[in-house]
Amino acid sequence: MSNKCKVSIYCTAYNHEKYIRDALDGFLAQKTDFPFEVLVTDDASTDQTTSILREYQQNHPDVIRFFHQEKNLFSQGINIYETVMYPNTRGEYVAYCEGDDFWTDPTKLQQQID
Repeated sequence: MSNKCKVSIYCTAYNHEKYIRDALDGFLAQKTDFPFEVLVTDDASTDQTTSILREYQQNHPDVIRFFHQEKNLFSQGINIYETVMYPNTRGEYVAYCEGDDFWTDPTKLQQQID
């Protein structure tokens, strides 16, 4: 993927091992006529969320960009969007979906851009 894309999807996760695959699969299922990226950050999960995110990043390195936090930023009052997501954004537009949520419509992004 080039350094620019149309949409950056922001996904934050913390102990979402039961749900994160559904979120990521919903992003990867998007059918668009433009490039998009997924910026996903794990805020120092203590379950298997981190290993699942690493697996997805390895299998989809052209789409998924994974940022792992060694210490939980939320508990320190640090805004993960301002410190991690915004500085690494390549997209012209931003879409949000938390790691314990998911998209069911594979044309969601295309409809919003249209």
